[in-house]
Amino acid sequence: MQRYTVESFTTGERRTVTAPDAWAALADQPGPCFTVVRRAGGQYAAVTDGGGAFPVAGEHIASTPEAAAASIRQHYAAITAAA
Repeated sequence: MQRYTVESFTTGERRTVTAPDAWAALADQPGPCFTVVRRAGGQYAAVTDGGGAFPVAGEHIASTPEAAAASIRQHYAAITAAA
């Protein structure tokens, strides 16, 4: 089990959850959300499970966790603005 910080797209609320993987951490949340995980090679991925505005699961890769989070937040905003 690992700890993940999961952030809600709609409220910006962050919560720490313990789960076997990022997908399980996201599955237990009440609304559209994402978490940032470290990938091999030092990259970070902001991942979402495809719930809410995202039609499929996806990830945004960046060199820092902050940049990955900002990228996926921006993508979410663009999707919801176009809806």
